[in-house]
Amino acid sequence: MIPVSVFYIASREEDRIAESLASIQGWVREIIVVVGHQDDPTAEIARNHGARVLVNPWRGFGPQKRFAEDQCTETWLFNLDADEVVTPPLREKLEALFRAGPPAFDAYRMPIRFKFAFEAAPHPKAYFNAPPRLYDKRKARFRDHPVHDTVIPLDPASPWSVGWLKADIAHASFRHLSHFVEKLNQYSDMQARVLFESGRKPSALRVLIEPLITFPKCYLGRRYFYYGVHGVTYAALWAVLRMTRLAKARELFLLRDYRAGTSSR
Repeated sequence: MIPVSVFYIASREEDRIAESLASIQGWVREIIVVVGHQDDPTAEIARNHGARVLVNPWRGFGPQKRFAEDQCTETWLFNLDADEVVTPPLREKLEALFRAGPPAFDAYRMPIRFKFAFEAAPHPKAYFNAPPRLYDKRKARFRDHPVHDTVIPLDPASPWSVGWLKADIAHASFRHLSHFVEKLNQYSDMQARVLFESGRKPSALRVLIEPLITFPKCYLGRRYFYYGVHGVTYAALWAVLRMTRLAKARELFLLRDYRAGTSSR
């Protein structure tokens, strides 16, 4: 087994975490799954796949991942989401990386390639992002932010080295279209709250033009044009998300002013 702790934060992922866990079971030294509630069915499935399960009340993505990091016993950490699967080529690269001795970089990126739930594997030209997911905990950890969680160096003033592993994590982010809409509503709530608490009130013009900017960015930039009418639907919904988060943020400011007896538009 490679000397890596794989960790998850999960909530009500009992219908899909098993596939993710199966993709790492038996070849990594430790698996940690953090759930927000003791009665989450995800916990039993995780234990059945050899994971150590811990309960920590939800305080946001970054804080939850930081809690999970603190439970890991290995020096090298690998973060996965319940809807992500390590592909066989990536497993081969990870095993080869640690067979060769201590990794040469402080952290590693790999393509996290989007996959629709009705696809057996991602489209070979599907959109991907590649944030660091494998890292030395002595050099980096997750940012303590409730929404925008990403791996950052422990010492921002000290340079860190990030390598590439050219093999995919398959990411089936949405179970179905209704789930997509539910997640968009939840994320827009969180993003609006962050804007409000930071005092950044979006302008009315920004609200209006946001979907006009977002749709082509998603349809072309996220390569949804490969998926026909389904791609058009998802790009349109992303545009709605971006507009809605700004509209919700403006509404929070309007409600605050109304309750204070002032008026702003």
